[in-house]
Amino acid sequence: MDTTAIPGRRMGPLSGAEGARGQPGTRVGGLPRQRARLVTCITAALCCMGEDCGDEGVTNTVIHGDGTIERSVVQRRVAFPVDPASAGWQQIRNNATPADAEASWRSPQKPLQETNLFGVRGRFSRAEDIPAHTRLANGSAYPVRRKYQRRALVFAWEHSWTETFPQTRRLSAALEAAEIMYDDRVWENEVLFDEVYGRVCDASPFYRWARTEGRTWVLELTTALLVADFDPLSEAFLDEYLAIARKHGFDPSAQGPFKDAWWHPVSRFARTRFLALARPRGDAGPVSEEMASLAVGEAEEPDGGPIADARKRVTARFGSPLGSIREEPWARLTGDLASSPSTTDTLTMPGIVVESTGEQIAPNRVRWRSGRKEAWSARGLTLAATSLEPSVSAQRAMGVKITTHEDLVRWRDLYNALGEEDAARVVQSVKQRSRRPLLEWWRSPACARVPEVGAVLGFLKWKPGPR
Repeated sequence: MDTTAIPGRRMGPLSGAEGARGQPGTRVGGLPRQRARLVTCITAALCCMGEDCGDEGVTNTVIHGDGTIERSVVQRRVAFPVDPASAGWQQIRNNATPADAEASWRSPQKPLQETNLFGVRGRFSRAEDIPAHTRLANGSAYPVRRKYQRRALVFAWEHSWTETFPQTRRLSAALEAAEIMYDDRVWENEVLFDEVYGRVCDASPFYRWARTEGRTWVLELTTALLVADFDPLSEAFLDEYLAIARKHGFDPSAQGPFKDAWWHPVSRFARTRFLALARPRGDAGPVSEEMASLAVGEAEEPDGGPIADARKRVTARFGSPLGSIREEPWARLTGDLASSPSTTDTLTMPGIVVESTGEQIAPNRVRWRSGRKEAWSARGLTLAATSLEPSVSAQRAMGVKITTHEDLVRWRDLYNALGEEDAARVVQSVKQRSRRPLLEWWRSPACARVPEVGAVLGFLKWKPGPR
């Protein structure tokens, strides 16, 4: 086979770094190395991201009543943009475990088995003072924006937290990278197949299909998965997946449930196309399932077997391992983040959490188990939560009890509806430990928000009497 005539192949060996990391079992670009798959090479890699393939990381944040912020991070050391020892963290722990993010570090560290996780902890006066602990592919810090606000509502405190991870991926660049990676996989699969079965099977009709119609629908699937933020289990992706598959001639649902392994029907369809298009040469026997497995990049390759030996010969011929993920297109496909750690973010706030973008696991705690894969999307990712904490001293001074979730939210809404002068009278009443300033203001002709002030008086059970 004249490989120089194959369209789409970027000829020439990989760089030294890429080649060195392309051996079986190694990690390329911080991600598990994928075998060269014709149909599922792009989508399987993206599913790995969506399913958080990688070492687990945990970030635990505690907002204290005085407004200080304590943060613990456990993750791979290479994910930090700078050496944690010089970044402003107050405590550092080697060979950490995810449980260390919430455990007390006051006692000496016990001898642990070696792990590849690293723990840091610190307490900071402002959210902006928390050191960066996620890096971009170029080694710089990921520009995360953090903001914490503490607002007085007289009888309660409102605590608001936002942590925004800006988008790092442009869809157009990701699709361009997907095309490069797919074209390379087609070329590599054909080279390897020809090395193993070229004398007995002509697979060129199948690979022509793979570069035309097959290429179109695989990239359509990739687009759908990118738009769905790498979530292959979302209804939006599965609906689009079914529509794309049926448009190109196969029905995934015809072979039984597939939701948890949607790529299996894709693989079966590719094998079916190979068996229909490939032709035996001369007196060779019929095209086999084993050939189909190799053609789509899913054949077993035991050490010393014919496929493994053929791969070595092809690697020696072209100067780079087949199946390596090229770091430059992969970075464009996944965004600028250096890795995709499986990250659980937990936030503990004073009082009761009343609003959040995460899962509330306790009255004052929220958890996000996104793996931050949304940060690779065009929208970015925002972790946000708001809590309300009773102001014990103010409530005690005025004989008020506002402690439940419902009452705290109601008080906040009523207080937010007041004007500046109205709110000042509430503060004045608490300072004087008397209802008179607010009652007199409500009866005054200068009070412009009579219904709103009256609603506050009614909620506090301060009988205003006639106006």
